[in-house]
Amino acid sequence: MSVGHTTQASHTVERQRCNECDYPLAGLPEPVVCPECGVPADPNLRKDLLRNAPPGYLRSLWLGVRLIRWGLWGWLAITVAAILIAVPWYFLGGDGEAALTLIPLAAVFGFLFVIVCIGVGLWLMASPDPGVTDEPRWSPRRLVRIGVAGAAVCLAGAFGVWIAESAIQPGAALLLRATEILMIILLHGALVFAAVHLHGFGRHTALIARRVNDRRSAVAGSLLGWVGAPFAFIYTVLMTLTPFTWSSDAPETITLKFLFVFAGLAMWLVLILYCGQIDRLRRHVSHCIVQRQDADAHLLRVASSGCRNEMEKLDGA
Repeated sequence: MSVGHTTQASHTVERQRCNECDYPLAGLPEPVVCPECGVPADPNLRKDLLRNAPPGYLRSLWLGVRLIRWGLWGWLAITVAAILIAVPWYFLGGDGEAALTLIPLAAVFGFLFVIVCIGVGLWLMASPDPGVTDEPRWSPRRLVRIGVAGAAVCLAGAFGVWIAESAIQPGAALLLRATEILMIILLHGALVFAAVHLHGFGRHTALIARRVNDRRSAVAGSLLGWVGAPFAFIYTVLMTLTPFTWSSDAPETITLKFLFVFAGLAMWLVLILYCGQIDRLRRHVSHCIVQRQDADAHLLRVASSGCRNEMEKLDGA
């Protein structure tokens, strides 16, 4: 047991339990260090805690997380709609890929909505904390913003190349080949930046989790950043560069099928871990905002009570 130093004050600790170890603090003078674990009991002494972050930063986190959740739910809805349209068409004897053309134009705008929501949400979630002054140059939140900005530029460039390719005359074989190569470079560049974002996202959420003493979320974020991001990048690149036909029964093709199925299941685990981090971050930020509002209301009540006491003294005099 480590006994911390305490100093006398005119009032006692209002909080009855320690934030870290739940040690009873009733009756101890303020400011005080918990005699059990040595952690300061006064929240204002813990500048690293998320609930003590500036209100503007907490609002940016809250809005960013909400936008990301909207984008993920929209992506899920569009995916389910595409499956419900494509699978019946495929089993009725049609072409499953051609069935995707039956998705209404609204789905295209839906995907744009998903991309914008997730991109803007990630940008807001990676906002700088004004209370942090010793941030590294390549901090996780900066990696998130680099990944989002780079992927957006690459995707916009690929869309522009696709529009330009449709206007090229069929006889211009060399120009068509050049646009195909440029399209491949831009799409793989978007994959690289997406992996950078995922790496930064995992580490950034782990840092935020430590600021709310959530060790489980911190471990999950670190796992997502250091393992999930490289795996997702390698899996996606192999999917785009490995040519094989699913209908083939060749031994090497069967092996590739099993590998891709297991890798696909692992990708779903990465996605579940990503969504779990977003949900936990939403709950933590909402709780911190409520705590901050309660603390501000308490300070206002204390200030009002002090003013009334001073006025009563003046009236009595």
